[in-house]
Amino acid sequence: MLKNEQKPLRLRDQLIRSFVGIGVLRAMSMPISLVVSIILARGLGPEMLGQYAFVIALIPLLALPAAGGLPDLLTREVAKFAHARTWGAYRGIQRFGYGWVFGYSAIIVAIVWLAFVPSGAAGLDGKWHLLPIAVLLVPLMGLIGINKGITKGLGHVALSEVPAMFIRPATFLAAVALLALGGKLTAATAVAGAVAAAAVAGIGGTLLLSRRRPAVAREAPAAVSAKKWSRALLPFSMIAVVGTLSSHIAILLLGLLDSDASVGVFQVASSGAGLVAVSLLLANMVIAPQVVRFRAERDTENLQLLSRQSARAAFGLAAPIALAYFVLGEDILRLVFGEAYAAAAFWPLVILAAGQLFNVYVGSVGILLSMSDHEMDTFRSQGVALVVNVVACAALIPAYGATGAALGSTIGLVTWNVLMAIDVKRRLGIRPTVL
Repeated sequence: MLKNEQKPLRLRDQLIRSFVGIGVLRAMSMPISLVVSIILARGLGPEMLGQYAFVIALIPLLALPAAGGLPDLLTREVAKFAHARTWGAYRGIQRFGYGWVFGYSAIIVAIVWLAFVPSGAAGLDGKWHLLPIAVLLVPLMGLIGINKGITKGLGHVALSEVPAMFIRPATFLAAVALLALGGKLTAATAVAGAVAAAAVAGIGGTLLLSRRRPAVAREAPAAVSAKKWSRALLPFSMIAVVGTLSSHIAILLLGLLDSDASVGVFQVASSGAGLVAVSLLLANMVIAPQVVRFRAERDTENLQLLSRQSARAAFGLAAPIALAYFVLGEDILRLVFGEAYAAAAFWPLVILAAGQLFNVYVGSVGILLSMSDHEMDTFRSQGVALVVNVVACAALIPAYGATGAALGSTIGLVTWNVLMAIDVKRRLGIRPTVL
């Protein structure tokens, strides 16, 4: 009886340590990201900010085969190999990951450069001239994803997030601050700064991983199962395609159906609303390896405990932020981003914040399913939600601009969460929500 009582306590302590570790990183990265957003919004203005945001939203779609589902696959497989101490397979999947990323990246960079550089993208809208610079992010995002997935699979949850959550935003802040102080901040130089920051994060993540790699693994002969891992990668990649489209479709449709200024307004509102969901992101980062372990042990009791505790902690942090936006959103926008965004971004901010609060309330549904070998359930739910999102955005953007994009995005997000919560209950036998 005493042993059974101690197990939930050990789980809670482990969750708290991991949550605090990542929380410290997020506490450092949040003000950095906020300052970057402020510098870009004030220094570029709505139109150039819209051009920058459009191209930066396009890059994750181009990078999907390199950086989409691979990190999650690596986390799951490395966690299994580390638990079983099959270090040959560990070295094999590491080699597979690097080969996959850099092989694809070489192809996509070559295609973009051949298409855009010789002609200078003549006759195209100004934002398209940024693409040859931005495409360099594709291999760098892949490298960051590989390092993150392997490090997390080895059990170093907080360390795995250091490159993406601290090194990259800190380097980008330094870049845009120097550009702004020198009067050189434009959409093109901002994209170049983003590339430089990703390069620094990729190198830093590689160094961190090399110091945490088990010594015994370095001597084991690599056992590569490329065919098996390619098949396993497919559902993760399909999920990533739908998830990335869901995250960026509003900005992309705004860029195609409305003005660059509307994209800039939506970007500001989205940056603010994203703070509501930060706590859920922290929870997802922490619980992923634990979900793998409890599912392997068929420990439904502690899986439910893990889900409920993480959801409640996340919601407790998210609700006050959303409430502040509902009551003081316009004043916050004016104070932080400037008068140009105060009125235009208020309703998009309120709508997006409400959707993110519901997202946090439902809990870590995506991680619970994908880390439990139910990737196809995640894919189906996200696919339905994406269709809803696209249809809603396409219908609302022409009439309502950034507010229509916010409505469409929120409708899609709510649809996704409801469908996923149903799948978690059906597949895992637990309730993923706060209650």
